[in-house]
Formats: sequence, C-alpha cells, structure tokens
Amino acid sequence: DAQISGFLKFKGSCAPLMPSVRAYGETMKNWYSRPVFFVSDAESSIEFFKGKLGFSLDWNHQEEGRTYVCQVSRFGFELILAQDEGRAGNGRVFISLDSEQEEALRREIEEREIEASGSRWGMPIIQILDLDKNELFFSPPS
Repeated sequence: DAQISGFLKFKGSCAPLMPSVRAYGETMKNWYSRPVFFVSDAESSIEFFKGKLGFSLDWNHQEEGRTYVCQVSRFGFELILAQDEGRAGNGRVFISLDSEQEEALRREIEEREIEASGSRWGMPIIQILDLDKNELFFSPPS
C-alpha cells in the first residue's frame, strides 16, 4: 500500500504526491517571477537604482522606519531588493537585448556616467555592478 490518499508512503513517513505538469495544463504555463538582490543597505540601494540607473520604486516594505525589502523596476524588468548584509553581493541577473536596446543602453551608460564594463559569460556582455557588487548582465544580440 505505497499510496495513502494523496500521499506517498516512504520509509515510515508520508510525502505529498506531485502531480505531473500535464495535469495542470494551461493553468501553470506562465509563472510570474522576479529576481532578488540581497543588499547591505536597502535605502542606499533604492537611491542607486533610482538615481543612477533610472529605475522606479514600485513598493517599499519598511520595518522600524527603514526599508527592509522593496521592488524597483524599469522597462518591464522588476527587481526585488532585500536587506541582508550577510548575503549581500552574490546576485546576478541576465537581461537579453536586441540591437536597438543595446545602442540605447550604451548611450545611457555614457550620458549617466554609469560604471560598466565589457566582459564575457559564454558570450560578450555589458556588466553593471550595484553598490554591493550584485551583477546586472546585459547580453547584446549575437
């Protein structure tokens, strides 16, 4: 009797069964996701993303009068910033660009004096680091 009313019995414990993806059909086809960058100071990070990179602040959760977690966005790209000094600086997001977007980004980097570098990550990329060295990788078209 391996199956007990929706649970799989395994070595004396019960674990919920995971129905196949096909069982959910159209319901599960478009998941909404957002990357999270852990930062050492959420308020300074908001100012960097807004002031230097031109993002907008979508929402801001505060604890004891200071930002704890928030979301910034630009051109449909949404990024959650969560204050956690111990985990800050280990994030990376990969953003694909078409030719027109690449040209516009390069112009903006120059006009806003954004510190950026060319690098490689299996392909040429434009790398921008936030205050904690989280990485924004922009991939020009190949």
